[in-house]
Amino acid sequence: MRLMPLKRISQLIFVLILLLCAYVLAQLSWQVIALFYPNTTQTLDTASSPTISQAVPSQQDYLQRIRAANLFGTPVDNTKDIAPKTVIKTDNIRETRLNITLLGLIKGDNSVAVINYQGKQGAYKENEWIADQGRTKVRLISIETDHIIIENNSVPEKLLLPDAKRPQSFSTASSARSGSPSQSIDFGSDNIQNLIGGNIREVMSSDPLSLMKYMSLVPEKSGNAMTGYRINAGQDKRLLQATGIKPGDIITHLDGVPVNTIDISKFYQLLQTANHVALTLRRNGKPVTMDIRL
Repeated sequence: MRLMPLKRISQLIFVLILLLCAYVLAQLSWQVIALFYPNTTQTLDTASSPTISQAVPSQQDYLQRIRAANLFGTPVDNTKDIAPKTVIKTDNIRETRLNITLLGLIKGDNSVAVINYQGKQGAYKENEWIADQGRTKVRLISIETDHIIIENNSVPEKLLLPDAKRPQSFSTASSARSGSPSQSIDFGSDNIQNLIGGNIREVMSSDPLSLMKYMSLVPEKSGNAMTGYRINAGQDKRLLQATGIKPGDIITHLDGVPVNTIDISKFYQLLQTANHVALTLRRNGKPVTMDIRL
């Protein structure tokens, strides 16, 4: 009997080892498939004459299972707002009893409200604190067309514009400025536009708070009655110097109409529509009239 060469024997053993490894890998593969796709193995075991479409999940099935497993993160529903804006129902909100007055407001993309709180006047945007000292926490929540909503120690309250007598229209009147010295200020000049960053109407509409660095207005009272607005200089005094307005001047009339009968929202509307405004000031007890060209 002729013996098989040693080299031939080693080759056969190698082939048998390869076949054994292939079998073991096949068994492991089916166990992994059964782990992730149990329905597939059940189909292979129970179907009498399985077809390719029954045994192998379709491409759509794979996509659905991948999505269900969230392998690439939790899906986001783009049809819903991630942080929806809270809608405040103002009908059931009571009016505030705080010592606070809404002097005027601008409703728009950059809404702002001018508020006098405990004798201190300021311009505020939504979500800004009006008072945050000790137990007193007052915050501006929402600016509406004719009122604002504040949060008084976490309780929403409503603050309305004062029911002051409003003129039907702004017309040029000479009674308030007769015999008084006058001067003209052109806000359309290159010098002033370069200073404030553009046309005065556009600045008032887009970013009215930016003008507070040049000046601020504080109500001037005689007893309990307001007689006008005192002009205070801001950090940047160049605008007052360019216009000839002096710190301490008191605005008393606008186009001949007393300013204590005009709310600030009407004042801003006037700036948006008029070509020029006659401004009457009280300077050192004497009236001064300025023709403001817009």
